[in-house]
Amino acid sequence: MRALIGLIGMALATGCLAAEQRLVVIGHQLTEIVFALDAGDTVVGVHGYVDHIPGAAELPRLRGPRQTSAESVLAFRPTDVWIMDGRATPEMAHQLQAVGINVQFFPGEWSLLEIPARITEVAEALARQDAAPALIERYRAELAEASTGSAQAQGRKALFVLGGGGRPLLVAGRDTTVAAMIELAGGRNVTRHTGYQLLSPEAIMGSAPEVLLMLGDALQADGTPVILGLPGVNRTPAARNRQWHVVDGHCISGGMGLSTPSCIDAIRASLEAATP
Repeated sequence: MRALIGLIGMALATGCLAAEQRLVVIGHQLTEIVFALDAGDTVVGVHGYVDHIPGAAELPRLRGPRQTSAESVLAFRPTDVWIMDGRATPEMAHQLQAVGINVQFFPGEWSLLEIPARITEVAEALARQDAAPALIERYRAELAEASTGSAQAQGRKALFVLGGGGRPLLVAGRDTTVAAMIELAGGRNVTRHTGYQLLSPEAIMGSAPEVLLMLGDALQADGTPVILGLPGVNRTPAARNRQWHVVDGHCISGGMGLSTPSCIDAIRASLEAATP
């Protein structure tokens, strides 16, 4: 009870109960749609990978993969908080609701086929239903173009590695977001397991990837991947031909989104660059 009273006091002190909409969006896929519907002026706080969203990168940001603190959200003085499932604890949402904040949950990880429905859902919540059809049409056109393979990328063997150096080597399996994008770009994900699993350097060498994909923090200061220092990895075709490429974090985190077609395009360019 004492904690709740404190939250109510904070809500009143920060003006959270104002009439003007002040939206905090937790989940970058959700943020993409809000800004694509030209409602970015209502957003006062964001979460996760948003640097690729014009207008969102400059906004105050909640840190961490899963939000647990109502106080950190209330600091943005929101009237509304939108949350993708899995990105915040139910307890935090209940605390926000208890002090008068409108909290709305949206489904978590999305498939490519679900995105038009999510666009419609967000447009309805923003009372911008008229803008949804054009955005859906644009998304479908971009996805169709991105999913058109090229002769240079076709069948290229790729591997996405998360980690390196002193960290475990977690390799993306066939049911991951990045594996799906590799296939859509025309390449072939060389792993057979599901999810992210530990894989030995010997197993990576045996899979003989032509392209290594990774996040930017897996590179050393000289631009080479830290995993090249591990036995066997530097003997893969990708290492021999210096075919390692960075994938932006928003592309692999939390399922598909409005920006997935551009992520597929970037991966295709990496596959096309691979030396036969």
